[in-house]
Amino acid sequence: MAGIFELNRQDITDQNTRKTIVSLVYSEWTFFETRARNLLQAFQSPILNQESMESLKSSIDQIKKIVAALRIDQQYIENENADRFHELMTNLEHTLKTFFKAYLIYENQVRRAKGSRKGSSTRTRSDSIEKLSLLMYDSIQQRRKSRGVQIQFGYPAIIKLIHFIRNLQYQEPRDIPTDYRTGLKSFGNLFTFSCMLILSFYAYNEMLEIWIDTISN
Repeated sequence: MAGIFELNRQDITDQNTRKTIVSLVYSEWTFFETRARNLLQAFQSPILNQESMESLKSSIDQIKKIVAALRIDQQYIENENADRFHELMTNLEHTLKTFFKAYLIYENQVRRAKGSRKGSSTRTRSDSIEKLSLLMYDSIQQRRKSRGVQIQFGYPAIIKLIHFIRNLQYQEPRDIPTDYRTGLKSFGNLFTFSCMLILSFYAYNEMLEIWIDTISN
Protein backbone atom coordinates (compact mmCIF):
# COMPACT_ATOMS: atom_id res chain seq x y z
CA MET A 1 0.00 0.00 0.00
CA ALA A 2 2.91 2.39 0.62
CA GLY A 3 3.58 2.82 -3.09
CA ILE A 4 0.06 4.11 -3.66
CA PHE A 5 0.76 7.21 -1.58
CA GLU A 6 3.97 7.96 -3.47
CA LEU A 7 2.24 8.51 -6.82
CA ASN A 8 2.79 11.74 -8.68
CA ARG A 9 0.74 13.43 -11.41
CA GLN A 10 2.40 11.32 -14.08
CA ASP A 11 1.54 8.09 -12.24
CA ILE A 12 -2.12 8.96 -11.90
CA THR A 13 -2.59 8.96 -15.66
CA ASP A 14 -0.58 5.77 -16.21
CA GLN A 15 -3.02 3.05 -17.23
CA ASN A 16 -0.97 0.19 -15.79
CA THR A 17 -0.82 1.89 -12.40
CA ARG A 18 -4.54 2.58 -12.41
CA LYS A 19 -5.37 -0.99 -13.39
CA THR A 20 -3.06 -2.27 -10.68
CA ILE A 21 -4.90 -0.46 -7.91
CA VAL A 22 -8.22 -1.86 -9.09
CA SER A 23 -6.69 -5.35 -9.18
CA LEU A 24 -5.53 -4.82 -5.62
CA VAL A 25 -9.07 -3.90 -4.57
CA TYR A 26 -10.41 -7.11 -6.11
CA SER A 27 -7.68 -9.19 -4.45
CA GLU A 28 -8.50 -7.72 -1.05
CA TRP A 29 -12.21 -8.23 -1.74
CA THR A 30 -11.84 -11.99 -2.20
CA PHE A 31 -10.19 -12.24 1.22
CA PHE A 32 -12.79 -9.95 2.81
CA GLU A 33 -15.80 -11.79 1.39
CA THR A 34 -14.56 -15.19 2.53
CA ARG A 35 -13.93 -13.90 6.04
CA ALA A 36 -17.19 -11.95 6.28
CA ARG A 37 -19.39 -14.82 5.11
CA ASN A 38 -17.61 -17.22 7.47
CA LEU A 39 -18.30 -14.83 10.34
CA LEU A 40 -21.97 -14.73 9.37
CA GLN A 41 -22.18 -18.43 10.11
CA ALA A 42 -21.86 -17.54 13.80
CA PHE A 43 -24.98 -15.42 13.46
CA GLN A 44 -27.35 -18.13 12.30
CA SER A 45 -30.87 -18.03 13.77
CA PRO A 46 -31.96 -17.80 16.53
CA ILE A 47 -29.02 -15.54 17.52
CA LEU A 48 -30.25 -12.87 15.10
CA ASN A 49 -33.76 -12.32 13.88
CA GLN A 50 -34.43 -12.64 10.16
CA GLU A 51 -34.61 -8.89 9.52
CA SER A 52 -31.21 -8.24 11.07
CA MET A 53 -29.62 -11.21 9.30
CA GLU A 54 -31.03 -10.13 5.94
CA SER A 55 -29.69 -6.62 6.50
CA LEU A 56 -26.22 -8.02 7.18
CA LYS A 57 -26.29 -10.19 4.08
CA SER A 58 -27.53 -7.24 2.05
CA SER A 59 -24.62 -5.07 3.18
CA ILE A 60 -22.09 -7.67 2.01
CA ASP A 61 -23.92 -8.05 -1.30
CA GLN A 62 -23.87 -4.27 -1.73
CA ILE A 63 -20.09 -4.17 -1.26
CA LYS A 64 -19.79 -6.96 -3.81
CA LYS A 65 -21.73 -4.88 -6.34
CA ILE A 66 -19.48 -1.87 -5.72
CA VAL A 67 -16.34 -3.93 -6.31
CA ALA A 68 -17.82 -5.56 -9.42
CA ALA A 69 -18.89 -2.21 -10.84
CA LEU A 70 -15.47 -0.67 -10.20
CA ARG A 71 -13.65 -3.63 -11.74
CA ILE A 72 -15.45 -3.37 -15.11
CA ASP A 73 -15.72 0.42 -15.28
CA GLN A 74 -12.99 0.97 -17.87
CA GLN A 75 -13.97 4.60 -18.40
CA TYR A 76 -13.38 5.44 -14.74
CA ILE A 77 -10.23 3.33 -14.57
CA GLU A 78 -8.80 5.21 -17.54
CA ASN A 79 -9.92 8.72 -16.56
CA GLU A 80 -10.81 10.65 -13.43
CA ASN A 81 -14.50 11.41 -13.01
CA ALA A 82 -15.74 13.34 -9.97
CA ASP A 83 -19.38 12.36 -10.57
CA ARG A 84 -18.47 8.67 -10.67
CA PHE A 85 -16.43 9.05 -7.50
CA HIS A 86 -19.39 10.70 -5.77
CA GLU A 87 -21.68 7.85 -6.86
CA LEU A 88 -19.29 5.19 -5.56
CA MET A 89 -18.79 7.06 -2.27
CA THR A 90 -22.55 7.33 -1.81
CA ASN A 91 -22.96 3.61 -2.41
CA LEU A 92 -20.19 2.78 0.06
CA GLU A 93 -21.76 5.02 2.70
CA HIS A 94 -25.16 3.40 2.16
CA THR A 95 -23.59 -0.07 2.48
CA LEU A 96 -22.02 0.66 5.86
CA LYS A 97 -25.22 2.30 7.07
CA THR A 98 -27.00 -0.94 6.21
CA PHE A 99 -24.51 -2.78 8.41
CA PHE A 100 -25.05 -0.44 11.36
CA LYS A 101 -28.82 -0.66 10.97
CA ALA A 102 -28.53 -4.45 11.14
CA TYR A 103 -26.96 -4.04 14.57
CA LEU A 104 -29.58 -1.52 15.69
CA ILE A 105 -32.33 -3.90 14.63
CA TYR A 106 -30.64 -6.58 16.72
CA GLU A 107 -30.44 -4.27 19.73
CA ASN A 108 -33.93 -2.92 19.16
CA GLN A 109 -32.48 0.59 19.05
CA VAL A 110 -34.21 1.83 15.93
CA ARG A 111 -36.64 3.80 18.08
CA ARG A 112 -33.71 5.38 19.88
CA ALA A 113 -32.13 6.39 16.58
CA LYS A 114 -35.36 8.07 15.45
CA GLY A 115 -35.67 9.85 18.77
CA SER A 116 -32.24 11.41 18.37
CA ARG A 117 -33.54 13.34 15.35
CA LYS A 118 -35.13 15.91 17.67
CA GLY A 119 -32.99 19.00 17.86
CA SER A 120 -30.43 17.72 15.38
CA SER A 121 -29.17 19.66 12.39
CA THR A 122 -28.95 18.40 8.80
CA ARG A 123 -25.25 17.78 9.38
CA THR A 124 -25.94 15.40 12.27
CA ARG A 125 -29.02 13.56 11.04
CA SER A 126 -29.97 10.55 13.13
CA ASP A 127 -29.52 8.34 10.06
CA SER A 128 -26.04 9.61 9.17
CA ILE A 129 -23.31 7.00 8.93
CA GLU A 130 -21.40 8.60 11.79
CA LYS A 131 -24.44 8.78 14.07
CA LEU A 132 -25.35 5.15 13.41
CA SER A 133 -21.79 4.01 14.09
CA LEU A 134 -21.75 5.90 17.40
CA LEU A 135 -24.99 4.20 18.44
CA MET A 136 -23.48 0.80 17.72
CA TYR A 137 -20.20 1.57 19.49
CA ASP A 138 -22.04 2.99 22.50
CA SER A 139 -24.22 -0.09 22.79
CA ILE A 140 -21.30 -2.51 22.56
CA GLN A 141 -19.30 -0.43 25.02
CA GLN A 142 -22.12 -0.62 27.55
CA ARG A 143 -22.31 -4.39 27.19
CA ARG A 144 -18.56 -4.77 27.65
CA LYS A 145 -18.35 -2.41 30.60
CA SER A 146 -20.65 -4.73 32.49
CA ARG A 147 -17.94 -7.39 32.08
CA GLY A 148 -15.07 -5.00 32.83
CA VAL A 149 -13.80 -5.11 29.24
CA GLN A 150 -12.83 -2.01 27.24
CA ILE A 151 -13.84 -1.95 23.57
CA GLN A 152 -11.02 -1.66 21.04
CA PHE A 153 -11.46 -0.69 17.39
CA GLY A 154 -8.58 -0.39 14.95
CA TYR A 155 -10.45 1.29 12.08
CA PRO A 156 -13.00 3.75 13.53
CA ALA A 157 -11.57 6.70 11.55
CA ILE A 158 -12.66 5.27 8.19
CA ILE A 159 -16.31 5.91 9.08
CA LYS A 160 -15.59 9.56 9.92
CA LEU A 161 -13.54 9.94 6.74
CA ILE A 162 -16.34 8.59 4.54
CA HIS A 163 -18.80 10.91 6.28
CA PHE A 164 -16.47 13.89 5.89
CA ILE A 165 -15.68 13.45 2.19
CA ARG A 166 -19.27 12.60 1.28
CA ASN A 167 -20.62 15.70 3.06
CA LEU A 168 -17.89 17.95 1.69
CA GLN A 169 -18.71 17.02 -1.88
CA TYR A 170 -22.44 17.10 -1.39
CA GLN A 171 -22.87 20.22 0.74
CA GLU A 172 -19.86 22.41 -0.05
CA PRO A 173 -18.70 21.68 -3.60
CA ARG A 174 -17.21 25.16 -4.07
CA ASP A 175 -14.91 24.72 -1.09
CA ILE A 176 -13.39 21.44 -2.19
CA PRO A 177 -9.60 21.79 -2.39
CA THR A 178 -7.60 21.05 -5.51
CA ASP A 179 -6.53 17.41 -5.67
CA TYR A 180 -2.74 17.52 -5.32
CA ARG A 181 -2.30 14.69 -7.84
CA THR A 182 -4.79 15.55 -10.57
CA GLY A 183 -5.12 19.30 -10.18
CA LEU A 184 -8.91 18.85 -10.19
CA LYS A 185 -11.28 20.60 -7.79
CA SER A 186 -12.51 17.28 -6.46
CA PHE A 187 -11.82 14.27 -4.28
CA GLY A 188 -12.91 12.22 -7.31
CA ASN A 189 -9.77 10.13 -7.42
CA LEU A 190 -9.60 6.43 -8.28
CA PHE A 191 -6.74 5.90 -5.84
CA THR A 192 -8.51 7.68 -2.99
CA PHE A 193 -11.66 5.60 -3.41
CA SER A 194 -9.74 2.33 -3.83
CA CYS A 195 -7.81 2.89 -0.60
CA MET A 196 -10.98 3.82 1.28
CA LEU A 197 -12.74 0.74 -0.04
CA ILE A 198 -9.92 -1.55 1.11
CA LEU A 199 -9.90 0.08 4.55
CA SER A 200 -13.67 -0.41 4.68
CA PHE A 201 -13.18 -4.14 4.15
CA TYR A 202 -11.00 -4.34 7.23
CA ALA A 203 -13.27 -2.07 9.28
CA TYR A 204 -16.34 -4.11 8.36
CA ASN A 205 -14.85 -7.43 9.41
CA GLU A 206 -13.43 -5.93 12.58
CA MET A 207 -16.83 -4.56 13.58
CA LEU A 208 -18.45 -7.90 12.77
CA GLU A 209 -15.90 -9.77 14.89
CA ILE A 210 -16.40 -7.44 17.86
CA TRP A 211 -20.18 -7.76 17.53
CA ILE A 212 -19.94 -11.55 17.59
CA ASP A 213 -17.47 -11.55 20.47
CA THR A 214 -19.66 -9.17 22.49
CA ILE A 215 -22.85 -11.20 22.30
CA SER A 216 -21.25 -14.62 22.59
CA ASN A 217 -19.39 -13.99 25.86
